[in-house]
Amino acid sequence: DVNNDYNILNFNHCTMAYNDMTMKVFKNFLEINNSILWSFNNGSTSDLENLGLTSIKVRSSIVKNGYQGSAILDQDPLLEFNSYIPDNNSPAVGIANPNFTQPTDINGNLRALPANSLPDIGAVEINQSRASVDVRFFYDEDKNGLQDIEDLDLGIGVVEYKDIAYPNFRPEGIPLTMDLGNNILTYNGAFLEGWELTTDASIALDVPDSTYYEEINFGLKPINDTIQVRTHITMDPFRCDEYIDGQLTITNEFSTVESCTVWLTIDPRIDEIDFTSMPPDMDDGMNVGWIMEDLLPTEKREISFTLKVPAITGQNELGAIYDFYSRCEEIDNSEFAYGPAMRCSYDPNDKQVNITEIDTSLVNSSVLNYTIRFQNTGNDYAKDVRILDTLEEHLIAESFAFLRSSHPENLIINITDDHIVEFYFKDIFLIDSLTNAEQSQGFVSFSIRPVDDLIVNDEISNTGAIYFDSNPPIITNTIITTITEPLSSVDEQLLDAALFYPNPTNGVVNLDQLYDEVYLWNITGEKISSFYNVEKIDISLFEPSTYIVTTKNRDKISRAVIIKD
Repeated sequence: DVNNDYNILNFNHCTMAYNDMTMKVFKNFLEINNSILWSFNNGSTSDLENLGLTSIKVRSSIVKNGYQGSAILDQDPLLEFNSYIPDNNSPAVGIANPNFTQPTDINGNLRALPANSLPDIGAVEINQSRASVDVRFFYDEDKNGLQDIEDLDLGIGVVEYKDIAYPNFRPEGIPLTMDLGNNILTYNGAFLEGWELTTDASIALDVPDSTYYEEINFGLKPINDTIQVRTHITMDPFRCDEYIDGQLTITNEFSTVESCTVWLTIDPRIDEIDFTSMPPDMDDGMNVGWIMEDLLPTEKREISFTLKVPAITGQNELGAIYDFYSRCEEIDNSEFAYGPAMRCSYDPNDKQVNITEIDTSLVNSSVLNYTIRFQNTGNDYAKDVRILDTLEEHLIAESFAFLRSSHPENLIINITDDHIVEFYFKDIFLIDSLTNAEQSQGFVSFSIRPVDDLIVNDEISNTGAIYFDSNPPIITNTIITTITEPLSSVDEQLLDAALFYPNPTNGVVNLDQLYDEVYLWNITGEKISSFYNVEKIDISLFEPSTYIVTTKNRDKISRAVIIKD
């Protein structure tokens, strides 16, 4: 791979062995990844010495007589002399860095073999043995305990192995490495409401040797024919004057095949946004829609987009909330509100939550969405990344649901009996921020429900611990969600609605003075937006309805009714 613009030559998955030739390179920079350099050179000089290059970067390679770099071995690769195929005992087997892996080897074989293992170093990939099973869950429509041709693979379900729970979040199922001897896999239904098992709950496996492989299938059927389509919005950190990526996810959580039009409402302060799938429906440019036909049970569909975060003109804009909404038309409870705060600098290892206050009357219908972000700011790659999140007593552990992550192909999720969730990015090989700032980052998002009996001033706190390889943990910020009084119980004074004009309105509402805090509530008592240090508010994004506005200056709280037409 030759990059003429930067005068760089890249060697990825190359094998140069058993020769006495001198390599001559007419480029200023040489990068060697996942390669074997093993000549007839019997001296002490490395095969990479004296090339006359400005810079050489070597990673995850076998180099005779060694070389300075990341994960460099000086061991005989044990290659067949004519075919250059590594022996099963070769040090080249299963240690390549996936960040620099080609999809196939020189013979057209897929990397890696077997599936879910690490690829081999060098030009040739071999199929080394490993005892394993793939655990899958399927939609058993006729409840016969067998996966018929029309029965779909499901991205849900939890299996336990050796007292550890492994949630499934993709139709391909969960790959598990097995111990030799007797093993038991058990279905755990505590994490999946609304579904029943149609096959045996426990399966015994006798694993005789390392070549063992089996596909295990658990059948599931919804208990009731219910309709539940949910929408969800995620975005990269909302940093000023930057292009960021986002994603709208539409999930059919239950049993029937559904179709709907999904709408995304965009904050009017966003001037530039591009979609991977252009919306066929648009009204004023701030509401865009896509027709979702035949959403299968448990199916997820994703629409990605890139937007430009506005620049700020003053310090008072730091922390400003930007409002985004999604919903499936005519399907109840499909609405999702996303309100990122404007940030111009941020800790790369932190935690966020979508709700920081919950009205006591809304606790039993609230869902908290947590996101943990991490970045490798060292000077070498991190082979593994582990995140431990302890679910405190105010959270229902059984309601845990995985939402989205970076590097999903490397992610294994474990939930222990003491309510600790482990997100294990195995063999992620996360490169450092000095090498590539963008690729040095990752994240994981999950949702969970609070318990129903919370009272005013209760706090739901949550903190994550991030482990890079064997280093001490990086502790994220503690994020807190506070339980507040319902709107009807706040000691309020009634404010003359005529002081808010125009009223009725179709957009901007002018206030009679500058207020420290302004909150907008719907008629059911749910707080739907917040404003700070403002003399006017913009409600153009909201549905036509009657709304309650509460204002606060110091300790004085007032309210008025406004109508959006």
